[in-house]
Amino acid sequence: ADAAMYRAKASGRNNFRFYAAGIIDDKIHDHLTMENCLRRALDRDELFLEYQPVVDASDKKITGFETLLRWESPELGLVYPDQFIAMAEETGLIVSIGKWVLEQACLQAREWNVRFNAPMVVAVNVSPRQFLGPNMVRSVTDVLAKTGLPTSCLELEITENLLVDDGPETLAIMQELSAMGVRLSIDDFGTGYAGLKVLYDYHPDFIKIDRYFINDIH
Repeated sequence: ADAAMYRAKASGRNNFRFYAAGIIDDKIHDHLTMENCLRRALDRDELFLEYQPVVDASDKKITGFETLLRWESPELGLVYPDQFIAMAEETGLIVSIGKWVLEQACLQAREWNVRFNAPMVVAVNVSPRQFLGPNMVRSVTDVLAKTGLPTSCLELEITENLLVDDGPETLAIMQELSAMGVRLSIDDFGTGYAGLKVLYDYHPDFIKIDRYFINDIH
């Protein structure tokens, strides 16, 4: 069924295909293999996090870390987010994966805060499907309570597409999280259809300008 569905999608809109021997070409086979592996990745402890430091340009001090999700699969090797995040979103696996990432990142930030006796902010990407889920605010509240991380040390990153496609719902959730003290940032700003007006309407704490616009800055 999956093989037929992917072949129908590859043929354009409003198509259907029946499964038949030989319908699974290499691309479809690779897609199905990755999906099956991804469904087991969390239970088999194949996912792990790396952290990229955030540095204050004025005094060169580290103020926090950005969380980067990685996947080391026994069958596929090291898999980067741009290869599997869209699939996780499509299948709904992103919700359980996102919850795991949030908890692990908060645990690590709490450990750093204690070790260095300084507030370290950890930034975590949140997918549209996770952010607009019915339990987003409760999930954040529960994770912060479980890990003991101060609310001000958590930053959630969302994409600007959320502001355009699901504006009212996104705004309501952002307001609840902001009221709790959680920092909010817009990732890849400038690559979609959002205008500068969204900064006035949504009041994010930070915007991350897409690297496309700053590659030529020396």
